[in-house]
Amino acid sequence: MSKPVLYQHFPGKLELYLALLDRHCDALVDSIRAALEATTDNKLRVLATTKAYFDYVAAESGAFRLVFEST
Repeated sequence: MSKPVLYQHFPGKLELYLALLDRHCDALVDSIRAALEATTDNKLRVLATTKAYFDYVAAESGAFRLVFEST
């Protein structure tokens, strides 16, 4: 994708950054929410949500850096 095409959809870098941040935060929240809803056993919920978090961090996309290391 070229810069002109990118800036047809986003007026500037900040808007692009915020859209990416929203997308990746939503993905993390969705995976943790799904882990919470997968069982009613609280011990399993803790395990599932912890796994969902660490799976997100370990993913090859590096999206966790955008979410947790941005200033």
